[in-house]
Amino acid sequence: MDHYRWPEPWLLARRALTPNSKGELEVAYYLRCAPNGTSDDELIRVAGTTKRRSTE
Repeated sequence: MDHYRWPEPWLLARRALTPNSKGELEVAYYLRCAPNGTSDDELIRVAGTTKRRSTE
């Protein structure tokens, strides 16, 4: 089993560019597993297609 590698966990954090109704810059977090060497562009693309859930 040495030839198989588990996907690496990645945490992306994205800060809003404009304040919300409370005047705060919100931060969204995305936790994904992807093979080592996955490009930043690919991780960002996947995060952008994720359905968001409200925490309020």
